[in-house]
Amino acid sequence: MWITFYEATRICAGRGLLAGGAAVEVDLVYYRRRSAEERTAAAASHNVKVREIHLELAAAYDQRTATLEAHNGNSTLHLVPAA
Repeated sequence: MWITFYEATRICAGRGLLAGGAAVEVDLVYYRRRSAEERTAAAASHNVKVREIHLELAAAYDQRTATLEAHNGNSTLHLVPAA
């Protein structure tokens, strides 16, 4: 069973899971899954050109993952109690 990103977003929004960092988490899960799927497709491919394209797509998803992880880490707010 495949769930589109739109459906996953709608499901998460209905459960109140898309507040702040939760939306980023949904994206991270999607990008990691797509990267793994592209690498699997590359490994199964018999055509060198097709394999290269799948690996390029996997690298693009990896880059998106890294960007979101960096952005998510930079947006963390640490509150320190006043003395």
